[in-house]
Amino acid sequence: GNEKKFLFLDGFLHSSDHHQQIKGACCDWRNLNRNNRRLLVTTSLGSRGKTRGKTKPEEDANDKAKELVVHSWTLTEYEEAMSYDVLYSSVAHVINDGTDNDRNGLIEQRYQVV
Repeated sequence: GNEKKFLFLDGFLHSSDHHQQIKGACCDWRNLNRNNRRLLVTTSLGSRGKTRGKTKPEEDANDKAKELVVHSWTLTEYEEAMSYDVLYSSVAHVINDGTDNDRNGLIEQRYQVV
């Protein structure tokens, strides 16, 4: 159909054969209907080096991919996002560490981890 679909492959490691197989399957899925399917692959900066004899531009051209660099949030941006009650309540169970820290204390503590 013409339904738009978006697939996320998060935490991809170029050095992992298993991850390469999964990415290949994801690319095959996307290529079956490029007009309506998109694939987003996220990876850490350190794993984005040369792999399997191909350089990044060659691999990106082969995959018809574009690289996008996303910078980490500042503490101020993180605090602003967490000031929205709906967002905070959806993640509070994950960031709550069982201490008596208030929201701001938890946010600052978790920012150091994130």
